[in-house]
Amino acid sequence: MSPEELQTFCLLEIEKLLQNNGKSLRNYAGMAVLNTSLVTQFTNFMLLRELQYDTVSLLREHDANILELKEEQRLVYDKIIDCVSNKRHRFFFVYGFGGTGKTFLYSFVS
Repeated sequence: MSPEELQTFCLLEIEKLLQNNGKSLRNYAGMAVLNTSLVTQFTNFMLLRELQYDTVSLLREHDANILELKEEQRLVYDKIIDCVSNKRHRFFFVYGFGGTGKTFLYSFVS
């Protein structure tokens, strides 16, 4: 990332925070303003970067981790995957005592 792209990213994030509070970078004299052409270019770059998954590695990790799921975790996992696959919107709340694998399940599903 070039210095100009880094500055654009930082200014974009600052602008978002300011706008959440009804302000803008333009409200502050002497403050740099966003280069809108770079914002679009940078946003597209960031989106493309986020979508570049190593699918082979992720599938390998999935196949190894699915064998580690306990019976109850597997039931929850299967239900979530079924809802996602069939475009049924649901809200899931996973609860249990410490050490029951909630974090592992959450990490695996995400």
